[in-house]
Amino acid sequence: MFRFKQFSVKNEGAAFKVGTDAVLLGSAASVSGSEHRILDAGTGTGIIALMLCQRLHAVAGGDAPPVSVLGIDIDQASAQEAAENFAASPWAAKMEARCLPLEQLESDEFDLIVSNPPYFENSLLNLDSKKRTARHVAEEGLSWRSLLAFAADHLSNGGRLAMILPADIAEKARAASAPEGISLSRILSIKTSPNKPVTRVILEFTKGAPELMEESLTIQEAGAYTPAYLALTKEFHIFI
Repeated sequence: MFRFKQFSVKNEGAAFKVGTDAVLLGSAASVSGSEHRILDAGTGTGIIALMLCQRLHAVAGGDAPPVSVLGIDIDQASAQEAAENFAASPWAAKMEARCLPLEQLESDEFDLIVSNPPYFENSLLNLDSKKRTARHVAEEGLSWRSLLAFAADHLSNGGRLAMILPADIAEKARAASAPEGISLSRILSIKTSPNKPVTRVILEFTKGAPELMEESLTIQEAGAYTPAYLALTKEFHIFI
């Protein structure tokens, strides 16, 4: 069980466990407080969806708009665990988890789509089928490419897609032509320490033609969390 300031996350059955990538995306994905419909694709334990729900209510305060958050996962155990984590949270009435693939959400429209998608493309496949599905890109299924295609058809006007990817995969996603109607709007490059190369990148794409914003974040320096990382995650981590 992972405990955060306003919720806890069971982490036993999901194929994709709680990790730094999820905490980074849940903390750093752009939210305005006006989002009504949110999708967490490949939700795993549901941690990113829970973090976004907490942030939305903090941004909007007592004027929080009616919001619904949907987490989907093709792994039944993951979807079930996410559902249990949602039900135990303060925002249970606004959250739902389903076991189904992205392509089955044909008629839904979202103001924000987030994902920590599978990204291994050419590496040795994991012998554990659950971990293989969660981490490796299949010919068909969840990937940064399928998320871009889905976002082009299912984002509301001004809506956003936010993904966290390894730096090398992020370069491929940046170099690829985004589908018509969506544009790269934000790049957050993340280092574990000042002297290390960028290891993770959060990419945000927006329905429309926004200006591109580029930012950076270093997680640790001299053996301690940086002020920037602590400020980003202070509403979640209980040790802050």
